[in-house]
Amino acid sequence: MREFIKEEIAKLADLAHLEVSASELEGLREDLSKIVEYVNRIEQIDVSGLEPMQHPFDAENIWREDVVRPSLPQEVALANAPQRIGEFFAFPRIVPGKLTESNRTEVEDSE
Repeated sequence: MREFIKEEIAKLADLAHLEVSASELEGLREDLSKIVEYVNRIEQIDVSGLEPMQHPFDAENIWREDVVRPSLPQEVALANAPQRIGEFFAFPRIVPGKLTESNRTEVEDSE
């Protein structure tokens, strides 16, 4: 069984941008050792006679005709929107970056 030292666990946590206290390092060391031991056990299994498979179940796509139907009217869809910009839903920015002049104008107009 591969034994990890606390310094290795601390380095892995740092690479993963995780804050790990000194008291948590021992538990993580034990957990990681168990995981590696389990993977090593799985590697011992003889799969030479098995066909590779994409999925464990025999699944088949169920195709249906693509039928054009009337959609929800825009005003009804936007009726309960907490915030909107014109005819669009408005959401808080989740992707970092600077606002462009056109973005800034649209956001300021909606407030």
